[in-house]
Amino acid sequence: MRENPVAKSFCSIFIEALNDFMMKVLIAAATAALVFGYIGAKPEDYHHVWIDSAAIYFAVLVVSGVGSLVDWVKEREFIAR
Repeated sequence: MRENPVAKSFCSIFIEALNDFMMKVLIAAATAALVFGYIGAKPEDYHHVWIDSAAIYFAVLVVSGVGSLVDWVKEREFIAR
């Protein structure tokens, strides 16, 4: 008798997507931009130094999230057949 396979959860697929080398590079670059931005900024510029880093973090979350959602839906459809 064949065992029914179990689909991966969305969270596990999302973590796998974040574990990609390029995503790690982007997260490290965003963190470095944030740290060095605050180090090199004048105190009156602190209120907008974080914007570039936040945009990179947001892009990583969107790309990883959308890719994970597509993979999760495909896996569920595959398991259902």
